[in-house]
Amino acid sequence: MNHVDVHSPAFGPLGRILQQSEGCRTAFVGCDASGTVVFKIQGGNICCNFSLFGGNVVYEVLSADGSTKIGAIEKVWSGIGAEYFTDADVYSLSFPMDLHVKAKALLMAAAFLI
Repeated sequence: MNHVDVHSPAFGPLGRILQQSEGCRTAFVGCDASGTVVFKIQGGNICCNFSLFGGNVVYEVLSADGSTKIGAIEKVWSGIGAEYFTDADVYSLSFPMDLHVKAKALLMAAAFLI
């Protein structure tokens, strides 16, 4: 299982992003420093991190219980040339302004893991 540990010079350990296997569906869990689940991330029904037909790949950020969408991490389609002939990727993150700063840092770390 892949994971990213997130640390800050000011706050110390912030938490961990864990990748979970759900068949062809990509899923991640964001946990705070104590191991409590802060949010869940669910990707599309594809086995890879790109769209076979063009277009963006959206990963929904859900509340800890999985019932409410609180944001998204989106892999932006850069065109056929950039997607298939380079390793460069562009991601867009959206989340509520009032989300705790530590949770925002965990979301940015999740984009790196994705």
